[in-house]
Amino acid sequence: DQPMRVSVDFTLPDDALLAEVERHASTLPGFRPRAVWEEEMAERMGMA
Repeated sequence: DQPMRVSVDFTLPDDALLAEVERHASTLPGFRPRAVWEEEMAERMGMA
């Protein structure tokens, strides 16, 4: 559920920061890769 509070190290390089956040997110119920989420949203909005 949102909002979500997760500690992150903003001194990490961007790619490492994104990887760490995605690693955490992937453990949550309902997680889907962005490409899958975008496809689902396009279908729901009648754009697919």
